[in-house]
Amino acid sequence: GDFDNDGDLDLFVLNANADNFLYQNNGDSTFTKITAAAIVPNMDDSRGKSWGDYDNDGDLDLFIAKFDKNNALFRNDGNSNSWITIKCVGNSSNRAGIGAKVKVKAIINGAAIWQTKEINERFGLHAAFGLGEASIIDEIQVEWPSGIIQTLYNISINQYLTITEPEQKSITVTSPNGGEILEVGAASEINWISTGAITNVDIDYSTDNGASWTNIITSTANDNTYEWTIPGTPSINCLIKIIESGGTTTDTSDAVFEIATVVVPTITITSPNGGEAWEIESIHDITWTSIGTVGNVKIEYSLDNGAAWSEIIASTENDGNYPWTLPGIPSDNCLVRISEPDGDPIDTSDNVFSITAPQLATITVTSPNGGEIWEAGSLHTITWTSTGSVGMVKIEYSTNNGNSWTIIVSSTTNDGTYYWTVPNIVANSCLIRISEIDGDPVDMSNSVFSIAAPQPLSITVTSPNGG
Repeated sequence: GDFDNDGDLDLFVLNANADNFLYQNNGDSTFTKITAAAIVPNMDDSRGKSWGDYDNDGDLDLFIAKFDKNNALFRNDGNSNSWITIKCVGNSSNRAGIGAKVKVKAIINGAAIWQTKEINERFGLHAAFGLGEASIIDEIQVEWPSGIIQTLYNISINQYLTITEPEQKSITVTSPNGGEILEVGAASEINWISTGAITNVDIDYSTDNGASWTNIITSTANDNTYEWTIPGTPSINCLIKIIESGGTTTDTSDAVFEIATVVVPTITITSPNGGEAWEIESIHDITWTSIGTVGNVKIEYSLDNGAAWSEIIASTENDGNYPWTLPGIPSDNCLVRISEPDGDPIDTSDNVFSITAPQLATITVTSPNGGEIWEAGSLHTITWTSTGSVGMVKIEYSTNNGNSWTIIVSSTTNDGTYYWTVPNIVANSCLIRISEIDGDPVDMSNSVFSIAAPQPLSITVTSPNGG
């Protein structure tokens, strides 16, 4: 540690059965042995040490641990040399900044000196630098574990400084992002998301799968949306590229989209689209996509494979989603149909789906379910399965084959797992019972299991064991 804050590392040597040694770095690859300091003599039986600024005055104090005597803490009263102590706070990297490399540059003894320290668990979560007679820090550079390199200039001396990792920059194009068909002359939104400090972006488009690019706008606000009038350049190989203005962060559509002279309006149902089994009177989302100019839509359903239709809603916004409360009639021949109110365009589920009666609520204990031997005081997992609508559950145990019950937990999430510390008793007629908190449904172990006394600890040599 740099106990005198002159910008070079000094050396403290710990001895278990003799005096300790302190060597002051002369800055020329030589050291001077310090003999008069209080930390040197009479420090016999020293076993460990740690440098750290416990009183936050800018110089390193020293703690010495001993084997069977009182430990010792030595306060460094310091000198007039400059210093800085840096704490790193990560974002993309870990919060404590462990693994960050901190570099400090300052003019010391007339020369530009770089010092480097790494934040780690062994040497502490603060990087302390002695700066000699430096009056300012020219540069601080932090190499974060995430790969981000952060640089600060002209930093004041003699302070505790917290450096927070900047959020990593990214841009992600979300629309158009592949597969869309956009009509020449229509207004369409370009959308994206971003992270980090990005103020403005440039937007380009390509009609030849990225071989060449045409600028749409330069330096528009990074507000995640831009309204674009589709140009008169029909192509099936179009892409959008968004670039940080004056920077390197960029993203491009994941796949090509199409610019078409005339776009035929279409509706495509995505759910329910065949094979689903939805319970009567439950709520499910009807979803769809559309291409071209499609206004409000009408949604209908059929229970007889399209022979007859019932209206769900006569007109709703064409936003691709409608929450539907299913009718109370079971059927295995259901379809959904979506159209503009005038009937064109239109689409129907590709295949039938089912509207089912409510599933019977059940609970089935799976462990312990008979025959297990669990040690008193040990930790075991109680497991179960359930069907239908089962809410919070209560778990109980019996040690007398169900004649009486003791509550393990009165209410826990029905997630099929509960960690149980087995009680300190011995019994051979144990059962587990699990029920919804109102008592129904309910299930218990199929057969009894045992709680046994803890096995005594033992070690048995098996090899070599004679001969």
